[in-house]
Amino acid sequence: LPRVLSGAFSIMRKLDSSPRLARLRTELRKRNLDAYFLPMEDSHFNEYLAAADKRIAFISGFSGSAGTAVITMDEAALWTDGRYHDQAAQELDENWTLMREGLPEVPKLTDWLVQTTPPAARIGFDPQQLLFFAVETNVRDLAQAEAVISSGAAPRQLIPVTGANLVDCVWENWEDAANQRPPRPHQPISSVPVTFAGQTWQEKLDNLRTQMARENVGAVVVFALDEIAWLLNLRGDDISHNPVFFAYLVVTRDVLHVFIDAEREAGSVDLAEYFSCDSHKVELHAYGDFFGWMSELKGNRAIAGAGRIWLAPTASYALMDAVPADLRFTEISPLSSAKAVKNEAELAGMRQSNLVDSLALCDFLAWLEDIKNPAQSPADSACDVGAGSSDLDHSVFNPCGVIADPPKVLNEATLANYLDRIRTAAEGCKGLSFSTISAIDENGAIIHYHVGDSPNPRPLTANSMYLVDSGGQYSTGTTDVTRTVHVGTPSAEQREDFTHVLKAHIGLATVLFPDGTAGTALDVVCRSQMWRARRNYLHGTGHGVGAHLCVHEGPIGLSGRRSQVLTRIGIQEPGIKKNMVVTIEPGYYLPGKYGIRLENVNIVVEAPSMSANVAPTSGPVAPTYLAFEPITLVPFQRKLIAHEMLTPAEIEWLDAYHDLVRRELIARIAHDAGDDGLLSPARQRTRDWLLRQTEPLKMSA
Repeated sequence: LPRVLSGAFSIMRKLDSSPRLARLRTELRKRNLDAYFLPMEDSHFNEYLAAADKRIAFISGFSGSAGTAVITMDEAALWTDGRYHDQAAQELDENWTLMREGLPEVPKLTDWLVQTTPPAARIGFDPQQLLFFAVETNVRDLAQAEAVISSGAAPRQLIPVTGANLVDCVWENWEDAANQRPPRPHQPISSVPVTFAGQTWQEKLDNLRTQMARENVGAVVVFALDEIAWLLNLRGDDISHNPVFFAYLVVTRDVLHVFIDAEREAGSVDLAEYFSCDSHKVELHAYGDFFGWMSELKGNRAIAGAGRIWLAPTASYALMDAVPADLRFTEISPLSSAKAVKNEAELAGMRQSNLVDSLALCDFLAWLEDIKNPAQSPADSACDVGAGSSDLDHSVFNPCGVIADPPKVLNEATLANYLDRIRTAAEGCKGLSFSTISAIDENGAIIHYHVGDSPNPRPLTANSMYLVDSGGQYSTGTTDVTRTVHVGTPSAEQREDFTHVLKAHIGLATVLFPDGTAGTALDVVCRSQMWRARRNYLHGTGHGVGAHLCVHEGPIGLSGRRSQVLTRIGIQEPGIKKNMVVTIEPGYYLPGKYGIRLENVNIVVEAPSMSANVAPTSGPVAPTYLAFEPITLVPFQRKLIAHEMLTPAEIEWLDAYHDLVRRELIARIAHDAGDDGLLSPARQRTRDWLLRQTEPLKMSA
């Protein structure tokens, strides 16, 4: 899944935003404001949003996951990048001006504000929703724009609006109950067994405090939900597809402060009992008390003891402002870095979950290839247990591999639904790690396409190119995999484009690199393969993956854009380390025709030692070199590979990868079959398909 592709592209009726904008402007007048700055993020800066935090969607109708809105007394504008230009054009009504970022004629947000607001304008923002560094950047950019556009005029001001988000003021009092702001979720929380976590929460806390002492830090403030879940060995379901829960932490040298709504739905762990521990003091607070508690820091510096207060550079303006400037220690969160480097138990879980998930996707792809008439699905020999059920019991593993009747009509929506049902019936699957991207033909060229609520999902035809990007959340790990297949006979152009993407994937999958290499450098290694073919892709090459956590995990990423963001904050890009888990996912997108993306999850491992007769790198200490071990085990479709375009080394890697896929998945099929070794017709089909798809390319060439 390419980074920041959490939105859903849906062809829906446009929202009439007039009454909502009118109400918001009433709120502006009450506070003597001339404009309101509305970013996409929530107060934890999650990539995915809970329904209660989708403020831009409420006020504008735009449902994408990247964008910034500004509402003045007369105008409303939305800035979003190239991934969402088409979507925003379809979803915004005539009250909104779409600012297509990246186009030369589009003004900067601050330039536009200077042009559309009066001198001395007061521009409000929610300090819990805007990054501290973003406020500083906007203040500086406003001053520069005023110097050019309205020199000598009274300066415009950014005004933090405390007490309430102004969009929430409108949303929570909306007459139509169906469109009122939903409550913040309080889903059950479960504990993670140490057999998967690898460490108890007490051991993780001790490690954190050791690092705090080393940095002369008296307290660490944690607002990232995946970091909180990882440290505490707890998982929730407050945000779709992300096993996290709403909370804040303040870790001092002797007390762990947990700000959380402890009243949860049935089945939740008893938090008071869970944290009852003589050796580690824990204090539970209400979630809503966090910012009030933090505000006491300005008057009571003793909370942090004698040390500084560690804040991630991505902290909100409200959070950073609560800490006296001389006490701030602003660096990448120590938990973010610790979480990204998996321990042996987590790595074993990631291998297991990706193996199971790969077999589920192979079940789907084998069925898809078996279709003779794409206009209608054939009857399938599904396992009798649960066949055709719309409510599957995911707590019971079914070794048949396929337990749901296939769809009768094949289109983007029915294919996604069928794959989701196959995956969520797999062993240990808790749900999806993101909404499945199921894109046929030209819709595959929309990088973040999701059929969503489209009334006209594109049908599968005998000549369709199909891109499917999907993943699951398992009790032992998280998965993310993309394959592109052709249902019929691919054209020479399609095979050429597919093979260029495959070459780019192999180029990075085979590279060796020094420990600590920046993800930006690895992004270029992969992308340069496409550049040589005069091709490119408008998303990152890869991202970190959590261990039964978020499918997009920091602090690393294989993307030039991430490096640019960190540079603006003044933070050096963290390097890739051994035991991190990352994706490799180059792509190519031909508007109006098709899209291609090939994605594997990989573990970063130490590269094999060099031969004894080869001199190592000169210097006092030879660096450790790293490599990628793929744990996604799904064949690349053979008929789309133009093998004459591959070098001998590329064929060698591909044959070795397919041999690994064959060995691991055939063994898993035998394991699932049990002592009698009997396979269901569906699983037998998958086995036969695997044997065909993993034949050595060297032999056929």
